[in-house]
Amino acid sequence: MGTRPMEVTGPQDPELIVAEILEKANISLENAENAAMIIQKAFRSFLQRRDREKQLLGGIIDWRVAARSAIALYRKTGATYQEAHRAATLIKVTFRV
Repeated sequence: MGTRPMEVTGPQDPELIVAEILEKANISLENAENAAMIIQKAFRSFLQRRDREKQLLGGIIDWRVAARSAIALYRKTGATYQEAHRAATLIKVTFRV
């Protein structure tokens, strides 16, 4: 049993649309505002992580550099040739444009 999407009828003013959705979903304004703050915080955290990852990867010019780094780390941890080869292959596929 699936749920049907809510139909929003009436005025097209965004505030009124949100109010109508909240009313039909039986969600209080306070709960909606709390949820909005949580969603906004999560989205800001996502943007910060994405930007940080871009900065960290900004110095990697080629997949080969990442593969060599991974292989060196695998050697230090005592990984097998097959494990290191698989890591290098996955990196190559990831960085392939």
